[in-house]
Amino acid sequence: MDNADFLKQVGDKIKEARNEQKITVRELGLLTGLDYGHISRTENGQVDCKLSTLKSIADALNCDLKAFL
Repeated sequence: MDNADFLKQVGDKIKEARNEQKITVRELGLLTGLDYGHISRTENGQVDCKLSTLKSIADALNCDLKAFL
């Protein structure tokens, strides 16, 4: 699996977790303190974000960081 495929896979898992909780990208941005555009780009596999960013998202979604990997 190349890097682009991995980023898309992680993004898809974030989006799935967010949708399961019926949280919008904007709401997730407010919960994490991250720009909603950054979250959207992360979900679409366009951003190679930092581990701390993924942890913030996981914490806001009440899930384990491992769920995204």
